[in-house]
Amino acid sequence: MSRLHTKPVTRLFHVVEPPEASAFHLTQGDVDEQLRGDKLSSLFLGQFEKEQIADALGRFGILGQLQTLGYHHVNIEFHARELFEHYLRIFDVEGAEAALIAEMVLKLGRYAPPRHPLPAHPLPPLDVISIEWLLMQHVRGEFSPNRRRLPGQNHPGLGLGHKVMDLLLWVASLLEKDAMLNMPGYFHNAIFYDKWFKFADPLKQAEMEAIVRDLTAQNCDLTDMSYAVYFKCLTEKSSGPYHWEPREQILPLAEKAKYYFELPDYARLADQRRAELSFTLDRAAFAEKMATADGIDW
Repeated sequence: MSRLHTKPVTRLFHVVEPPEASAFHLTQGDVDEQLRGDKLSSLFLGQFEKEQIADALGRFGILGQLQTLGYHHVNIEFHARELFEHYLRIFDVEGAEAALIAEMVLKLGRYAPPRHPLPAHPLPPLDVISIEWLLMQHVRGEFSPNRRRLPGQNHPGLGLGHKVMDLLLWVASLLEKDAMLNMPGYFHNAIFYDKWFKFADPLKQAEMEAIVRDLTAQNCDLTDMSYAVYFKCLTEKSSGPYHWEPREQILPLAEKAKYYFELPDYARLADQRRAELSFTLDRAAFAEKMATADGIDW
């Protein structure tokens, strides 16, 4: 496998470390399954051969989009770095040196919520695919006033977010998982994936929605919002300076996961907290910080 080193740039999901040990763990059955033999270890997620992966990337329109962007010759690689942690990488091999354009790190395991915001209706333990890392970078692309650099980016994205989500949902369904899990490191990640995922904690869900509401009213776009959070330029009226703390987002697939997010108590707590919050952007601090943004080597 190529040892090309490229700094991670477009962070759709980034978990610095897996959810707390008490929240994400492996059963003995899980371990036994992964240790069955060499054949299993040579398959991506214990299920998919390279030809099947390439076929799926084609059927979900991912290879077609890459070709549209000028990536006509790509190489797909995958391996398991450790038990249950699987890497999938796509390289552009058209030039003299291979360039990493996509990387996915998935982990199979069991998620048990470390906290229970709804004690009367706790989210049960779930068998999940955890998205530890997802990188997609258009290394031939350029930023522009209409396509501004987001925190964490050295290159524009590939415009593949929805197609990749369709692929991951298909994989999770084939593996009969209860849910998908991620922990967004950047604020714009959480916003994008809110189309499918909800925070396990309704108070965190309300926090994100309140920031979007208040900064939209202050004429901020998504890029401004994400930098305002990253540079810690927000103040909440009752608690003071705001600091973003990543939390688990869940995409429920099994009924035992779906019911939780449909509970009236979940909506009630989120609505109540959203109404209590009020965020203000420190314009002077924001302008000062943004002047340094293009010089950051992510």
